Amino acid sequence: ALEQVLEDLLDACVSPDLRETGGLGGDNMTAVLVVLRSLEAPDAPCESDSRPSLAKVQLLAERSGQRHRVAKVSQDTKGGLQVRLRVPGGTSLNDLNLFVSEEKAQLQLVVREGAGDQASLFELKEHLPQAARLQSITPARFVASSGHLRLELSWTA
Repeated sequence: ALEQVLEDLLDACVSPDLRETGGLGGDNMTAVLVVLRSLEAPDAPCESDSRPSLAKVQLLAERSGQRHRVAKVSQDTKGGLQVRLRVPGGTSLNDLNLFVSEEKAQLQLVVREGAGDQASLFELKEHLPQAARLQSITPARFVASSGHLRLELSWTA
């Protein structure tokens, strides 16, 4: 969704930890996105959102009891993985089933549709440090207005 573009932009600009950046990136931020549609197909949708997709994965490392966003983990032995899944428009919480395989580092999202279920499998191993293993999951949060399912998984190496 277009709102995802703005959310990702602000996530990249805003400081993940004000103590580390000395207060930089902590101001109020506003973004405006202007969509210029083609004159040939003015009513065409901007994107197809009929299948669930992996919207964002953020690696967290736990240091001194606090989790911090990191690009790569070197010597960290535990942390978290924030995952945001985009679900098809019009989906309600009752239409979603989420399955986690800690051993295989996979998520499976099943969306109940009129005629049947649509299952999507997401590999998380590539987002984890080498030899890390998923440990637990916090309760997932569904944001119907943006069509996102958000969850955080803990890992240890």
